Amino acid sequence: MIIDKHMISEQKVVGKTKSGDPVLYVMTHGGLFGFFTKNKDEVETLATAPHKAIAAWMAEKKAGGISWDEKFAKHEDGLADLKKSQESRFNRYRNLLFSQESTDLAKSEYYFVYDLNKKEIGLLTKDEISNRITKDVNRKNFVIRNASLNERPNLLSDHGDFS
Repeated sequence: MIIDKHMISEQKVVGKTKSGDPVLYVMTHGGLFGFFTKNKDEVETLATAPHKAIAAWMAEKKAGGISWDEKFAKHEDGLADLKKSQESRFNRYRNLLFSQESTDLAKSEYYFVYDLNKKEIGLLTKDEISNRITKDVNRKNFVIRNASLNERPNLLSDHGDFS
C-alpha cells in the first residue's frame, strides 16, 4: 500500500507492540484509517479499514496485542468504547455489520461474521471462515459482511465468496 504525504490528514505514534516496536496511526483525507509498525528496517501494515475502531481491533489481533498510549485510548472515538466491555464491542460491530453505510474501498481480507444462534460476532479472514464453518453447519445461521463495508450483509449461504 502506498500512501503519499499529501493524502494524510493525521499521523502519530499511538502505542507499542508486545515486542516494543512503535505503532503508527494514519488517517487519510479519504477516510481510511491505518495502523503500521516498523521493526528493524521494514514497515509492516497491521491493519487498514474505513473505521478507526475496526482498524485498531484488526491491528491488535495481527500484532498479538498493543499497548496503546493513554491519550489515544481515551480519544472520544478511539479505543475507550472497545475496552469498556465485550458487550460494547459486540454492539458496535453489530451496528457496523447491519448499517446502511457503504464504501467504495477495496475488499478487506477480514469479514464480520455474526452467529445468529450464539449471538456472537467476530472478524475473520476468508480462510478462517472456511476452516471454522464447515459445510455441514446450517450456513443460514451466519450473517457475513466484508469489513471494508463495500457490500451489504448476506447470509453466509448466499454470499458469493462462500457458497
